[in-house]
Parts: sequence; structure tokens; C-alpha cells
Amino acid sequence: MHGNVDSPLGRSDGDHEVQAEGWMQWDQGETSAVITVGITQGSVSGSGSETYEPDETTWDIGVIAGKNGVFQGAQATASVTAVVSHNAGPTTTINWTTQVQLN
Repeated sequence: MHGNVDSPLGRSDGDHEVQAEGWMQWDQGETSAVITVGITQGSVSGSGSETYEPDETTWDIGVIAGKNGVFQGAQATASVTAVVSHNAGPTTTINWTTQVQLN
């Protein structure tokens, strides 16, 4: 599994939510992936998670700010973890972090 996080990312719901999204590319033998994304901006953060299968080439996860926080139209950090299942054995965990712009 290979992937990225798009930038910029849009805010919604009174700036309490970020719609995190990106692409993913599957390797042979991978059967599914649970993708969890966290968005952190100063003291405001939130996370969301979804399960995807190899016929999907993009991911899209709503991230709601915890503690009724509000995301600003500025830089933030996106941290992604993909727990990938294989048809021949144990899972693989892949992590990546990148700076994104929130609009």
C-alpha cells in the first residue's frame, strides 16, 4: 500500500470538521486496509477511520475536532496509519505524516 494526503483540505460544519482525502495504491495480495487519519492544528485535533478494499483508489474520511474545537484556515499536520491485511498472512502497518493546508 502506498498513499498520500491531498492538500488543501476543506473545512465544514462550522469549521469543526475537516474532510481528509487522498489516493492509495495497492500491492499484490493486499485484501483490505483500515485507514486512520488524524489532523492536528495547534491545540485542536481530531481523527477518523474507515476500511477500504483494493477496488478503491482514493480515501475520504471526515475528521471532527475533539472537545468542540475549531479548525482554522491555516497549516495543519495530517498523520495517517494504514493497517493493511494480506491474503497470505499477518497485517502490515504503514504510517505517514505530512503538512497540509486547511481551507
